[in-house]
Amino acid sequence: MKTNFLVLLAMFFTLAAAAQVQEHVSYTIESTLLSPQVVEVGGANKDDRANVNLWQWKGLPHQKWQFIRASDGYWFIKNDNSGKVLDFENGNDKPGSSVYQYTPNFSVAQQFKLIAAGDGSYYIVSNGGNYVTCETVHGKNGSNIMLWNKCEGSKFRFFAQ
Repeated sequence: MKTNFLVLLAMFFTLAAAAQVQEHVSYTIESTLLSPQVVEVGGANKDDRANVNLWQWKGLPHQKWQFIRASDGYWFIKNDNSGKVLDFENGNDKPGSSVYQYTPNFSVAQQFKLIAAGDGSYYIVSNGGNYVTCETVHGKNGSNIMLWNKCEGSKFRFFAQ
């Protein structure tokens, strides 16, 4: 009985997160810890494996993202500037792996679930259960985006552009 309740609760929060974003609408992904810093592709780079980091919001295309449905509640998160999607280093879904952009190949390394944190923010979680987070909490432009355990640095808000 307890397991069924937990499954239903997880499904509720996943559905609530899915309602937060609409497919093919541009969003900024803002860090709740380092606001007003947003997730961007460093230097507006369009290459595969270009680093993804936090930077102060400037309204530029490489700071905007679209959510595209994958399957089973997962999303591909595509950069407006490059057309590439979030991916993680060498497909290693483990804490410490850097998040970068890569040409869409529909692998599980490019699928992320949105889970409501309960305070209006969301966790972005890899298919393997690791959390997208910022590497540092010092508020510096260029803080690396990586996979890690759930923490305060893993909460994000989405704003339609």
